Amino acid sequence: MSIPKYLQGIISNQDEKGMFICRHDRILMSCLTCMTDAVQRYDSAIHDDLDHVNKFKITKSSGESLPEGEPYFVLRAQDKLAGTAMQAYLNVMLDVRYTGEAIEHMQEHILEFQAWQPKKNPD
Repeated sequence: MSIPKYLQGIISNQDEKGMFICRHDRILMSCLTCMTDAVQRYDSAIHDDLDHVNKFKITKSSGESLPEGEPYFVLRAQDKLAGTAMQAYLNVMLDVRYTGEAIEHMQEHILEFQAWQPKKNPD
């Protein structure tokens, strides 16, 4: 088992059971100093990853960017269930008698998703 990047410098070894041994020759979980350092580094690594993801701008069909910090949900065409989920959303839009370009855009996207190959289970 390899040592995660954020634990390098904190972990000196692994024991025969695969437990990480800290730089103080203790099992990592029992060393408060090293666990605190590990948690801080992990938190920093997660934020670095999120900063990388946030470099991509998500836009509306109008080209306008989403407001910073607004949550969003992404479906990929390779997902076997995505087309069904999109069709269900379109059905709700039609049920509430929504009108607008979004209906046409959703229909186009559904066709594109259905045509996409290969398909696989959600990941």
